[in-house]
Amino acid sequence: MASNSAVAEAPAAAQMRPSGIVILILIAAAVAAGVWGVIAGQGAVIAISATVLAVLISTLALGVWVGVALFSVGVISLALFRNMPVEKLLAQLTFNVTTTPELIALPLFIFMAEILFHSQLSASLFTGLAPWTQRLPGRLLHVNVL
Repeated sequence: MASNSAVAEAPAAAQMRPSGIVILILIAAAVAAGVWGVIAGQGAVIAISATVLAVLISTLALGVWVGVALFSVGVISLALFRNMPVEKLLAQLTFNVTTTPELIALPLFIFMAEILFHSQLSASLFTGLAPWTQRLPGRLLHVNVL
């Protein structure tokens, strides 16, 4: 029995991970396709595609979250292939997205709920509404809809 317990199987996630050699081969193939595209005269499209693919594969191979990997591909692509200040663009975009009226209302809504909860106002409102809703089939359940 000791020999059976000593043998441990690898977790399923470790078995499904690609090896480092496979990842390096994919990155090398993407870079080679970019170099071939530049030499063959089709240049820009294949080189850009190969660079984007190489950056995406390498960031995902490092174990970076998919969203962060896609973000890094976008930032690196903008920095390499466009003549624009990426840091100013990202700062302006971040400010514009986070200051929309929809996102500003969320913290205020949560703050209002905290005030109602800690002031016991919500408890007294439900206690006052309970006699009015006794005849309704759902009783106070309708308060959520109203």
